[in-house]
Amino acid sequence: MLMTPAQAACLLYLFIPFDPLPALRAYRGPKLEVITPRGDTPHALHKLVPDLPHILVTGTSHWPHMDKPDEFNRIMDGFLTTI
Repeated sequence: MLMTPAQAACLLYLFIPFDPLPALRAYRGPKLEVITPRGDTPHALHKLVPDLPHILVTGTSHWPHMDKPDEFNRIMDGFLTTI
C-alpha cells in the first residue's frame, strides 16, 4: 500500500534533521511560498510560520513550475515586482 502525501511528509520530517525555521525567521527580506495541495501538510512552512505569505497552485503535482509554468511565472513576476 502506498503512503499518503501527508504520511510521506511526516516520514521525511522525522528522518531529515534540517530545521528551516530559524533561518526563515531570521531572514528579513521578502518571502513567498508557492505551494500545491500535495505540499499543504501540517509541516508546511506557512503553517509553521503563520505570517509567511503563500499562494496555492491547484491542479499540479509537487512541482507547480513544471506543471503550470505560465501560472508559476505570473506568480513569480508579481512577487518580483514588489521588491
